[in-house]
Amino acid sequence: MALVLKTYGEQLAEIQEAISAVNTSQRYEINGRMMQKADLRYLHQREKWLTTQLNNYGDIVAGSVKTRGACRVNFE
Repeated sequence: MALVLKTYGEQLAEIQEAISAVNTSQRYEINGRMMQKADLRYLHQREKWLTTQLNNYGDIVAGSVKTRGACRVNFE
């Protein structure tokens, strides 16, 4: 299976879909086995991090040349 690198925007869309799925049904039962979707707290933390990365660097693949050594400068 080939590794597919996703941009921050693509990752954010996946996280937001997962949050939506968790909000509609967190736990369910299949054939007598209880299943639980992803941890909502983690999903919100990841969403916040991805939003920050997207705002800082744009919709790029993490680790690309554009992000290496980059830092934000504030002159206020």
